[in-house]
Amino acid sequence: MSVKTKIYVPPVVEGKPIVKLVEAYRGIASSDGTMFTHEIPNDFALTTFELIDVPEGASFALSPHPIRRVGDWAHMYAKELAQVMAPFGKKVAVFIAGDLAFNQKITDPELVVLIGSQYKSNLGAQEIVVPPFAEDPFVEGVRVEPLPYTDMPRVGFCGWASFPSLKSHAVAYVRKVGWYVASVVTGKTYLRARQRGLFYRIAGVAALRNEPRIQTSFVIRSSFSANSKTVSNDPEVLRREFVENMTTNHFAFAPKGDGNYSVRFYEALAYGRIPVLIDTDIALPLEHCIPYEQFIVRVPHTQLTKVGDYIVRAYESFGREGIVDAQKQARNAYRSMLRYDAFFNELFSRPLEETLEASRAFYARRNNTIE
Repeated sequence: MSVKTKIYVPPVVEGKPIVKLVEAYRGIASSDGTMFTHEIPNDFALTTFELIDVPEGASFALSPHPIRRVGDWAHMYAKELAQVMAPFGKKVAVFIAGDLAFNQKITDPELVVLIGSQYKSNLGAQEIVVPPFAEDPFVEGVRVEPLPYTDMPRVGFCGWASFPSLKSHAVAYVRKVGWYVASVVTGKTYLRARQRGLFYRIAGVAALRNEPRIQTSFVIRSSFSANSKTVSNDPEVLRREFVENMTTNHFAFAPKGDGNYSVRFYEALAYGRIPVLIDTDIALPLEHCIPYEQFIVRVPHTQLTKVGDYIVRAYESFGREGIVDAQKQARNAYRSMLRYDAFFNELFSRPLEETLEASRAFYARRNNTIE
């Protein structure tokens, strides 16, 4: 039996948010209002590491509280924890929470930052991209079979794709123009990707609706329907519509939301469907070792109006047998590497420094191809 990685987790501060990994390790998962993302699968297993309550013998420490802003109390807590680990020559892993995590640059050399929302061009030397905690639909005997090849590729989207008011649209548009100007002045095209995700959703849906070579199935909502604070209808009805839309299409349109990541991207993989990722300079988890291009369609954000071309080419390239295989690969990648337990089993099976080095080398090779 292989030796498990030992991770020191200090006592938590009562009443403060706790990182999802620590909760999941304890067999619980709270929710901040986000629905359908707090149930732990019945086969959830964290097998390559164990959390211990003393620093001696630990490979590194894990701060149990997510950081929301540089310099906040959770950041200070992590820095104090780093002082505890310093005599052992060990680092501290910290989570940065929130859609706008990419705005927080934690540069403390003793901290390894686990971050879910980030831009490739902004990825820090101490940052490791992690997937969100999303429910696995394949539990308790439930299975979704791959869709067979049909005359036309089927593309679905079910979600928020409209601005709630003229004011919010105007504010977002002004910022969009600002990023466009910045990209022109600096020559850094990828800065255009900083615009709000709703622009990509709206424009992408419009482009696909006008594509005669693709069969589309869109359920457009006027608010974010996966959170109890913004939901506009019966959650069970909304969820049923989402699942039906996901399972009856080969491809799931998956542009970013407010953060530079897409929960729908991971949900598509979980259902064994092929996500159509609008690449807004997105850094994906373990991108240096997961062969994403075998089971996703990646569309540069500058080519959004041609999203249909990318899907049609991918569908033709997959072919009659390949389309089924790609869906199986998508599900397998989720289950073996990207489901929350699988990801951390993989990540913590080797030194964090090894993953950081491999990730840096991978993105260094990609620097000249950033859109």
